[in-house]
Amino acid sequence: MSTTKLTPDLIEKTAERLSKASERFVKDIEKQIHQIDKRIKAFVDQGESATTKLVETLDRELRSQITALRKEVEHLSKQISSMLPGPAAPKTTPKATARPAAKRTAKSTRPPAKAAVRKAPAKRVAA
Repeated sequence: MSTTKLTPDLIEKTAERLSKASERFVKDIEKQIHQIDKRIKAFVDQGESATTKLVETLDRELRSQITALRKEVEHLSKQISSMLPGPAAPKTTPKATARPAAKRTAKSTRPPAKAAVRKAPAKRVAA
């Protein structure tokens, strides 16, 4: 085993080499961090762009479908109106439809009432 004598000159050279190596290491790391930041920004920008395009496409498609649906409803409404005799049919109100439903539930708990039975008139016998 060889023994190297630690002289101040040797310690200074070793410290200088370590300092230069650590500076290169820090510069390389900073360069990599900068490249990673650029890539992340590019991915985020690409994602935002794709999201914007998707939202615009969905908006256009939904508006188109809503417009087509409105036209179809108007067309069907006109067809139904042309089939009805005379003036337009009376409109039902939500109250009128809600009330019978409540009555039906109340009646359903009671047994059905028996219908009155009529007797047939007596037959006349010919004399």
